[in-house]
Amino acid sequence: MRYRNARWGFCVRPVPGWTDSNEGVDRAGAAFFYSPVHDYSERDATIIRVGALPNQSKDLDQPDVQRDLGDYAREFATELAGSASHVQVSDPIFCKLNGVPAVSREATFIRDSTDRYKREIFALQGGQVYMLTLECPLSQRQRFEPAFQVMVQTFHFRCPTLRR
Repeated sequence: MRYRNARWGFCVRPVPGWTDSNEGVDRAGAAFFYSPVHDYSERDATIIRVGALPNQSKDLDQPDVQRDLGDYAREFATELAGSASHVQVSDPIFCKLNGVPAVSREATFIRDSTDRYKREIFALQGGQVYMLTLECPLSQRQRFEPAFQVMVQTFHFRCPTLRR
């Protein structure tokens, strides 16, 4: 089973057994949830989000991909600091997502009295910024990082057409 975003055309193969949500605001993407208890609680849940939005680059005529990716990585840290405490953010790591320049950043923090872990990957492609995010209880990072890697490895900016 493959999730395909109708608005942006990207696709990813969700991890079996995870619950997916709707496509969010402006059909930007989807969130996939895993919760150890039947009644969903964000405090205990692990969330993998995949989405895209228009690039808000300072200069779309001559984009500087590394600068723009750095801007998104800094914004990640700023937003997290505004919603959590004891935030510790790693330096950005420049990498590739399906062959496209990307940046990855990790953080640990406390939200709702729970130690949490968050990792985001940002990539710029075709005028959009694509984001893949893992957020889980810090104690469960080792358990859920492989599921996040499956999503990263199966992500495509343009989903291949399926034959009937």
